[in-house]
Formats: sequence, C-alpha cells, structure tokens
Amino acid sequence: MSDTLNKKEIKRLIELGKRIQLGLSCDINGQGIPCRTDRLQAVQDMVEYLSIHNIVCDVEGHAPKKITEKIIRQSE
Repeated sequence: MSDTLNKKEIKRLIELGKRIQLGLSCDINGQGIPCRTDRLQAVQDMVEYLSIHNIVCDVEGHAPKKITEKIIRQSE
C-alpha cells in the first residue's frame, strides 16, 4: 500500500477532522466535556481517521480498546 494519500482519502480526512472537532466542542451540559453521544461519535470518527492512515484499532463496541502491535512497530 502506498504511503501517499489519494484525493478521496484527503477529502474524507478533512470531513472527519471537522466532525471530530465539532463533536468535541459540544458542552451542552456546561461541565467542560462533550456530551456522551458526541464523544462516542468523535471516537468512531477518530477510528476511521486512523484507519485511512493504515493504523488499526482493536474496537469493541463503540470505543477503541487497544492499539495493535502494528502501530507500536510503526512508531519505532
């Protein structure tokens, strides 16, 4: 697989980035943290964002449980 992103991937990353920022900026409860629904959607968007970069998350339910060894090896 190529290390270069294509135009479709770049466009999707831009969309996901905006959605992640928007989801994490919601503070409807005034507690300084986004509401649960927005947090979970942001996590799902983050998982997709990472997958475009060939980073795989071990996902159980809605939240990433752990990052696989593949990522650890990539960062070394």
